[in-house]
Amino acid sequence: MIFSFIFRAQASVLLLVLSLMLGGCSLVQITDKPDTGLDHLEGDGKIISRIELLGLKYTKETFIRRHLYSQEGQSYSARNAQLDYARLDGLAIFSSITFDTQEDGDKLVLVIIVSENAPWLPGINMTISDETGFSIGPSVSFGNFLGRGMKLSVSARFGGATTYQALFSTPWYGDGRPQVVAQVYRLNRDNRLDNFQETSLEANLDLLWSMGKNFRIGPRFTLLQMNSDTPGITISDSNEDFTYGFGFFLGRDSRNFLSYPTKGGVLFFDTIRYYGDMQTNRSSIDARWYFSLFERHRIGVYSLTTFSSGEIGVDIPLWADFHIGGTNTVRGWDIDSRRGKNQSIAVMEYGFMVLERKIVRIGKIQMDMGIQLAVFGDVGTAWNESQGYQDNFIAGGGVGLRLIMPTVGMVRFDFASGQPEVGIQFHIGSKERATAQRFRVR
Repeated sequence: MIFSFIFRAQASVLLLVLSLMLGGCSLVQITDKPDTGLDHLEGDGKIISRIELLGLKYTKETFIRRHLYSQEGQSYSARNAQLDYARLDGLAIFSSITFDTQEDGDKLVLVIIVSENAPWLPGINMTISDETGFSIGPSVSFGNFLGRGMKLSVSARFGGATTYQALFSTPWYGDGRPQVVAQVYRLNRDNRLDNFQETSLEANLDLLWSMGKNFRIGPRFTLLQMNSDTPGITISDSNEDFTYGFGFFLGRDSRNFLSYPTKGGVLFFDTIRYYGDMQTNRSSIDARWYFSLFERHRIGVYSLTTFSSGEIGVDIPLWADFHIGGTNTVRGWDIDSRRGKNQSIAVMEYGFMVLERKIVRIGKIQMDMGIQLAVFGDVGTAWNESQGYQDNFIAGGGVGLRLIMPTVGMVRFDFASGQPEVGIQFHIGSKERATAQRFRVR
């Protein structure tokens, strides 16, 4: 359970953000996002004589042109314009994107007007999880590295855990080039769930290629070194496990937007074989669907199921099992309510955007933000033997508030109930729930 001082700290942050957004602070300017223009475009079938890109200051124009489905000398289509918008939005480097078409004799000019977010930001990196509590420290984030939509960030956080982290990713190009996602982090924490002092080093690398517009495939690589101060936690008698793994990823992504999808979904399958001190095959099925029945309303349905071969304590170390309950699994329950080598989690969430996404400028820093109310229900289980699958199911539900913002994506504040004789629990999380439930430390 998260300590009360964390609740107060996070509640203070929320109040500060809301007061800046809604209180009319002189340092903060809030404006509506311009209309995308997609509903008013004309000229299907006409040849595009040229494409004008307006508003670029940091981003390489050649990078954007290569990123578009629409190309000069080819026929214009509203469908391609929709895909172009989704691709540009997925870069997460623009606070607004507007499309327009203009006549040019029997041809047309496609005009794309963008407003860029800050290309890099020094700042404070703050995380909170049920396992590690509250951590904060300095960070530098390059959201548009080299003007090509790449992400690079380095951070150090102290508090509930001491973490040094570096992340790098390239955008989804959709052509012959792979998307690269790499991360390295070192973690020192009091692992309260397995009762030992953890010092770990983890590195992950994904290389993803396009198979058509929506399909992706590629290899995955991982390595992890885990040190424990307590005997019996690791497979190795030296209290130090070293494991590495190779696998692959296959998935389909049909979301209309990456920043805040309202239609479509994803279906991912990944499997990885671990070698070294941990010897297991671990496979996951990750499914997400999004529906929007009315403007500003969204329904999200997420599920994640993971199967592992082998036996806990023999092939799978204690530190590598799953713990169900809490912010990123089943809200309304304590984090260690269920545990096992396999897991299955599902959630249905209805959200209403009470404050549609606005462009927020604080000095020269610009970003887009929104506020959403949510109602949700969670179910989940963790098990070792087949009979435990059904016996260990738990469920919870409640209401929450979300801040939609760049980089973090989403900050979640939830009130939920479900665990008998406990009452309402308060949960705070970052990232969209479907993303956060895949984290090792959650």
